[in-house]
Amino acid sequence: MAQQMADGVYLIDTKPMGVERIIASYLVVGSGATALIDPGFSCSVDTNIEAIKELGIEPDAIDYIVQTHCHIDHAGGVGQLAQLAGRAKVTAHQRGAFYLKNSMKIGGGGHMVFGSEMMAELGEPIDVAGDRIKTIGDGDVIDLGDKNLRVFYTPGHSGDHVSLLEESTGMLFPGDTACLQYPDLGHVLIPAGSPPIYQTDHILSELTTLAGCDVKCVLTPHFGSGEGAPDEFLKANIDTVRSDRDRIDAMFKRGMEFPQVVEQLRSEIIEQSGRSPEEIPKFISDVWLRIMLKTGLMGLVADLLQYARDLRPFSHTAGSQEVAK
Repeated sequence: MAQQMADGVYLIDTKPMGVERIIASYLVVGSGATALIDPGFSCSVDTNIEAIKELGIEPDAIDYIVQTHCHIDHAGGVGQLAQLAGRAKVTAHQRGAFYLKNSMKIGGGGHMVFGSEMMAELGEPIDVAGDRIKTIGDGDVIDLGDKNLRVFYTPGHSGDHVSLLEESTGMLFPGDTACLQYPDLGHVLIPAGSPPIYQTDHILSELTTLAGCDVKCVLTPHFGSGEGAPDEFLKANIDTVRSDRDRIDAMFKRGMEFPQVVEQLRSEIIEQSGRSPEEIPKFISDVWLRIMLKTGLMGLVADLLQYARDLRPFSHTAGSQEVAK
């Protein structure tokens, strides 16, 4: 079932492997076109379609499948969804277009993060045909009629990452530029690091830019709307990203090993959630949280070692400044 977040804006809980409230996609319905943002894993395609149909919208009425970036938890199902939504254009940053056409790259990252056993349940991605892809970049606008999605190139999390602002409603879709904040973990903010190209300084700059926009609500993929006023939520994201980098750097300098840091962070998050361990679904506390922390920590270590490359030159790669209906 889709949850209305604003006029014409809906949250869809993609429920990968039947697990609720860990990954959201978003449907934006304008007077002239409809866009689905980040459909999630391939195992979630049917969930997306069912929710969309409940709103009275058929798959063929989807005009755009918009990717904030091409990590498997956001783009694993895009190829399958594109087959069902036969006239939709798949929109992604120029760097992401390569991954969409070569889905084994997306799948390979998925196997690295989640392992082959879990990937058998999450599902493998399939290629998107090149003629179905529309590239977008910083400053572009996806025109939906009375609504539009303004594109911000935000490569701190990954080189193909964009954030989106629906200007008429003020709904901000920051993708993984924003921290993870799961309801079952008390919305504790967890920076969304990712290997090998993750740059904290870029994330801080990008969050500052987004905080300067006219935002009424922040809609995160992991998961749902940010708590409190949007300016306060984005400031809390900035503070958390900065403090976590310094705190984790200090842990390593004290001689803590990688697994010890993961478990220390996990314990702190559970404590900060205000929930007893028995109240938190075991999959989320024991499996999903550990995977997210391990992945994020690998990205942060690369950043601390200055391994990540500077991708800023790609900020100007875009198509036209308005993506036509």
